[in-house]
Amino acid sequence: MDLSELESRISNDASPVSAARELLRERYNADAEAFRQGADVRALVHSRADTVDTVLRLIWNRYPFSSSPDIALVAVGGYGRGELHPQSDIDLLILTRSSIEESWQDDLSASSRCSGI
Repeated sequence: MDLSELESRISNDASPVSAARELLRERYNADAEAFRQGADVRALVHSRADTVDTVLRLIWNRYPFSSSPDIALVAVGGYGRGELHPQSDIDLLILTRSSIEESWQDDLSASSRCSGI
């Protein structure tokens, strides 16, 4: 799946999860093959983090709250440092300036369910 197809599916599908899983599975399999072929491990863990960044950015941006200056999605841990090893958790923090607006509740719940990607 290329980036334009991913963007389209995440924007238009009822749920972004299947498109995200498909892309991540493809990219992770390609990374595993690259590792077996002797690719630089540091490049692979950074590439993996970049791929997850792209997927999460697209998912986050499909929701109305994404344009608010009062909320942010923050990567923490190894992923926050741009190092995502195979089988690593993707640690995220949703940071708000104050309490979460009531109108964001359903969308935040939907976006957090994507964490199982």
